[in-house]
Order: sequence, then C-alpha cells, then structure tokens
Amino acid sequence: MALHIGCSVISADRSEQEARLTEEGWVVDWLPDRVLDRNAAISAVMIADVCGRPELSRTDRWVVRGWLDELSLSPEDLRRLGRSPECLAEVSA
Repeated sequence: MALHIGCSVISADRSEQEARLTEEGWVVDWLPDRVLDRNAAISAVMIADVCGRPELSRTDRWVVRGWLDELSLSPEDLRRLGRSPECLAEVSA
C-alpha cells in the first residue's frame, strides 16, 4: 500500500479515489459532499485504498473501522466505494 501525498492531490495505489485541495479544503472523490482537513483526507483515501482489496483481513477491518470513526462515518458509507458494510461485520463497534 502506497499513499502519494502532493501539494494538491492525495492518491493511493489500489484505488482510483483521490483527494484534491480546493479553496475550501480537501475534497475526496467518494465523499464529495464533505470538505475535509488534510489529515481527514488522508484517512478517507486510506479507507478507499484498503477497501480496494478483494478480501479484508481482521486487521484491515479494525483499521478501517477506526478511520470511519475518525471521520464520523458508518460502515454504511462504504457503499459509496462499492463495498458492503458487512465487510466490517466481525469488528465490534
């Protein structure tokens, strides 16, 4: 997993999802209705990158759950990435 952080774009290897810097802040492709700070944008791109794997390990599920909590998102929001929220089912809230 490689994250690419530039001055105006954040991207990852396994996902086409990107974050772009706008005048208001960072906007991530899969969360177009939210303006984020740089750290939150990094977390959102990491969620997309990890969820781009065909299978999520227990550690992956635990980490993604933490990032979702950080962004005040729920597993239901993973539908925007084409993932079922059940992919995190084995991780306790």
